[in-house]
Amino acid sequence: MLNNTATYSYNNGAGTTVSGSSNTVPFTVRQGAGVTLTGQTVAGPAAPGAMVSFTNTLTNSGNATDTFNITTGTSTFPAGTTFQLFKSDGVTPLTDTNGDGTPDTDRWPPPPLTT
Repeated sequence: MLNNTATYSYNNGAGTTVSGSSNTVPFTVRQGAGVTLTGQTVAGPAAPGAMVSFTNTLTNSGNATDTFNITTGTSTFPAGTTFQLFKSDGVTPLTDTNGDGTPDTDRWPPPPLTT
């Protein structure tokens, strides 16, 4: 929440500058959600048992820190195909950091460090 107070000054026409301020009005800046997702697609067939890797990038373009659940949708991959979701290092698996049962990005961007 922010408190908003206007200050002003004007010439009253008699050569005097009058200054003052308005009453203070509190208001809340609401979170604006925004996200972009860019990525690669799997091109061509892969041999049975082969591992195929591709990168998708999720960018938080909103005005606040947020957590994004990551899921896989329906696909035309053969039955038995498994998917693994990793953090940006490509090694650490995504985990469920907010307790809703779905792997997520954790808070992104991370909150600022406080000392």
